[in-house]
Amino acid sequence: MNLIIDIGNSSAKVAFFQGGQMQETLRVGLAELEDFVATEERMDRVERCIVSSTVMLSPSLLDKLRAVDSHAVVLSGMTPLPFAIDYKTPHTLGPDRVAAVAGAMSRWQEQSILVVDAGTCVTYDVLTCKNTACGAPTSMAHYVGGNIAPGLMMRLRAVNEHTSRLPLVDPRGELPQLGFDTHSAIRAGVLRGIQHEIEGYIDYINKEYGRVKVVLTGGDSLQLKSLLADDVVVDEHLVLYGLDYILQYNEQIS
Repeated sequence: MNLIIDIGNSSAKVAFFQGGQMQETLRVGLAELEDFVATEERMDRVERCIVSSTVMLSPSLLDKLRAVDSHAVVLSGMTPLPFAIDYKTPHTLGPDRVAAVAGAMSRWQEQSILVVDAGTCVTYDVLTCKNTACGAPTSMAHYVGGNIAPGLMMRLRAVNEHTSRLPLVDPRGELPQLGFDTHSAIRAGVLRGIQHEIEGYIDYINKEYGRVKVVLTGGDSLQLKSLLADDVVVDEHLVLYGLDYILQYNEQIS
């Protein structure tokens, strides 16, 4: 069994995988994570472990992870990946972005992919496939790059905090194409703006790299999915599946 841990700023997503399939997922507070790793009874059945973190891992947590798996993988710019990284500064590329791309690749290996992660920020990441439909054949897929934009709540808060009279608007509510009062104008301006932003990226990448599979993930993905084409896929566990896929890849090449 594989132990998969994705650590964010305030909590961690923990999942147990067997044979590439997620058996269970749960959220653990950062303050409780060390105790969870040290006392969870299923740790006795864990064979391999991988962790991705947006914060610095404490030495004591690393010790507990390596007690579970002495070769525990901490995802970084040095970790072997099932695709090539064309980013000029791979060490600055967020591990969650790398894992999300890997998760999409594990499901759509013969397609170019656009991953849209709608969280605190909205990130756009492109992976080109490795077959001849994408142009000249290569030995492996390539992560060609991506962009970072403000997320849904960040945009709503910015409208409120950087003006003297505009309110902080709830993203839930009436969503016309054109607002009919201040609240609907802000809500539509932000949500429709993100919608058109995503659609613009899809149009550009389809022209540049051939038709891509578009995968949405992140906390705001379900709300945004309702504004997009039917063939856009939502996968809330994409990062967890990607981490397991990277772990399997590292087992194969070791």
